[in-house]
Amino acid sequence: MTAMQMVNGQTVTITTTPTTICAGATTNLQANASGGTFPTYLWSTGAATQSINPSPAVTTTYTVTVTFMGGATATANSTITVIPTPAQATITAGGPTTFCNGDFVLLTASAGTAWQWYLNGNPISGATAQNYSASATGSYRVLTTVGSCTAPMSNATTVTTIPLPVAHVTSSADSTCFGTTITMTADPVTGATYQWWYSYDLNGTPGTWSIINGATGQTYDADNTGSYGVVVTVLTCSGKNFVQ
Repeated sequence: MTAMQMVNGQTVTITTTPTTICAGATTNLQANASGGTFPTYLWSTGAATQSINPSPAVTTTYTVTVTFMGGATATANSTITVIPTPAQATITAGGPTTFCNGDFVLLTASAGTAWQWYLNGNPISGATAQNYSASATGSYRVLTTVGSCTAPMSNATTVTTIPLPVAHVTSSADSTCFGTTITMTADPVTGATYQWWYSYDLNGTPGTWSIINGATGQTYDADNTGSYGVVVTVLTCSGKNFVQ
């Protein structure tokens, strides 16, 4: 934008680029004088230069006074409109932020016109929508743009994924005589609980399995012909291994 004033043939022009800025941004005001000789410049900021680069926090009008040889003066004004900094971005989690590996939580950023999600301080490629499905352990933040101005980076939302426990079963034998048992043993898993299952079908056909009530130890002594399996659970995450 150009602001101009002419006094007795002396002209002062201010070119402002841009005239509207976000709080904290910088703009350039360039004064040019004509119609006189040896002009000197004095801005309302106290700067005695032909151009200034202010970063006003609020909308501000700047004035330049030009003095020509012989004492003639002329002034011009330019107003910089400052858009206030948007409120800090926020993240809302659509569910628990601690969950089993393979699951996710939907994170939603506060309203804006553009977004960029970050994981552990690094931008996530392509994550530029208001919502993001977080499935990896880490610290998530979002940078939100409102209009042409960027809000302060959000606080971190921490997501924790729990690895699925690995269930593995070994048996003391594949078969035994009637009246004796085969010991089924699940691999030890720290912090785990165990639940044994039984199927009368040697092929372990889906729909034939049922929980063995009370069979919640790391081992189980099987005494019926059929298929056996164990579900290993840590917190809310489970792994299973069925043995025919």
